[in-house]
Amino acid sequence: FHRHGVDIIPRTVPKSALSFIRPHNGKRAIVRCGKEEYDGPFPRLTEVDDYHAVHVDGHQIDAALYHTKLCRELGVLTSLDGGSVREGTEELLGFIDVAIVSEQFCKELGHSDRYGEALAYLRSKGVKIGAVTCGERGVWFFEGDGDVRHLDAITVPQERVVDANGAGDIFHGAYLHSYLQDPHASWE
Repeated sequence: FHRHGVDIIPRTVPKSALSFIRPHNGKRAIVRCGKEEYDGPFPRLTEVDDYHAVHVDGHQIDAALYHTKLCRELGVLTSLDGGSVREGTEELLGFIDVAIVSEQFCKELGHSDRYGEALAYLRSKGVKIGAVTCGERGVWFFEGDGDVRHLDAITVPQERVVDANGAGDIFHGAYLHSYLQDPHASWE
């Protein structure tokens, strides 16, 4: 990470939660057991002026709120991996520029199979670029004041799929990298 200019800020835990991944037909289910507990307050970044982006997932809501608010005030791009709705997600969205969320996130908001409604909600919170990833059905997204559009997924033959674990993380990283290279480029 250091070689590529990515800062990782560790937070000490006395007891960590466990995650179990269960692969099934090229997809997976993640079961999380236990609750994260932290030793003391989170490490605060104060000099983020030369950061290009800050990416959060809402797991450590206190740290996510503090850092996205600071970055938003300084004009640093903020990004959310919205795998599911967590305590504090609604407030956090007020400081997010790019929110790429899952179908599960939409279901938890009560917008199951109505991606336009979920994207309208993200836009109403001040998100500038919003997307719902739908696996092999592609992605629904908006940019700025533009219409909601759909982009097909890249077809990968089932026999080539080894493990989908980490696919979402790769998607988020690739999107942010691409956006930072050219903020005016289209998803397409």
